[in-house]
Amino acid sequence: MELKILGGLEVLHDGRDITPTAPKLRRVLCFLILHPNQIVQTEALIDELWGDAPVRSAMTTMQTYIYLLRKILNEEMGEGAGERFLITRPSGYMAAIPSDRIDLFRFEALAEQGRAALHGGEPE
Repeated sequence: MELKILGGLEVLHDGRDITPTAPKLRRVLCFLILHPNQIVQTEALIDELWGDAPVRSAMTTMQTYIYLLRKILNEEMGEGAGERFLITRPSGYMAAIPSDRIDLFRFEALAEQGRAALHGGEPE
C-alpha cells in the first residue's frame, strides 16, 4: 500500500486507487497517516472531526468511521488487512505502516539527504 498526502489524499494498492470518498473517512485516515505507528488518542480524533462542538454521538460515529475504513481495506486488500492497518488500542487507534510507504515522510528523508550532500560538498 502506498499513501499519498502531499496534495490530495490517495491510497494505492497494487496500482489501484482505493481512497475513501467520504470526507470524514478521508479526514480520519489522513490524521492517522500523519502519525504513523503512534497511538492517536480518541479525543484527538474527535477534536479533529468536530472541533469544539462534537456531536453527542461523536464516540460512536468515530468508531463507525474506523469500522468503515477497515471494511474498505478488507474489501480491497483481503480479509484482515483493515485490522492489521488500523489497530485499536485502549486509548485510541494506530495506523501501522512503515513511514517509507507515505510520500510525506519519503520526501522529508530525501530532503534531509539532499541537505547533507550539499553540506558535504556534493551539490549534484
